[in-house]
Amino acid sequence: MVIALRDGGPILQESTSAWLRRQGPAMQDEVLGPTRARMFRNDALSPKNLIDSLTGKPLTLEELEA
Repeated sequence: MVIALRDGGPILQESTSAWLRRQGPAMQDEVLGPTRARMFRNDALSPKNLIDSLTGKPLTLEELEA
């Protein structure tokens, strides 16, 4: 969950996925890397699917594409 300030007003809470969707492709590429960002934009990947649930480590591109 990301907490974001809107114009110095109340704190809004939104999911990482929602925050990433509001960002442009350049920011998505910077945050996720170009291949993962492309998969995210094509709805083939969600941020919760980036990490191995058992180890907490990021999945490799090979593991994501499998």
